[in-house]
Amino acid sequence: WGLGVTCTGRNLAYRHQDFSAIRGFAATPDTLSGDDDFILQQLAGRRDGSLIYALAPKSHVPATGPSNPAAFLRQKQRHISAGKSYSKAVKIGYSVFHSCNLLLFSLATGLGGHLPLFLALLGTKVALDGLALKIFCSCLGVPLKIRGWLIWEIAFPTSHLLAAPTAFFGHPRWKKR
Repeated sequence: WGLGVTCTGRNLAYRHQDFSAIRGFAATPDTLSGDDDFILQQLAGRRDGSLIYALAPKSHVPATGPSNPAAFLRQKQRHISAGKSYSKAVKIGYSVFHSCNLLLFSLATGLGGHLPLFLALLGTKVALDGLALKIFCSCLGVPLKIRGWLIWEIAFPTSHLLAAPTAFFGHPRWKKR
């Protein structure tokens, strides 16, 4: 849609003249993480440029993730901490997104007589997420790994809930000391 909010740096490419026009990394906040997001946001804000998502199968760069849950949580804390420097509109968008996830999963703990509502909302969310991922994977020519995706449906909001307090109010760091 031409709106740049977040990206993965290893999969981000831009023209040198566009990078220079936004003053490169000098235009990014001094944060522990997020330089790729801030570059994307600056490029998206240019009136003479356009963003294109490269969907060619050979255009993405795979990577291995953190080696253990503690390293993964530290990575999430660094990633989320960049959000403190996002624009107000992006902060509101993320707040709405994560609040909806939190509300949905909090319904699971206080079901009472709302089990059908919870199941309907959860089913809709999972179906829409699955459809979006299936289309995306199809474009990239990679299979959708159903088991990993279903685990991630729970792990994503949970990891953000666990990482957010340190990310916003603590001091995230790169390595365990």
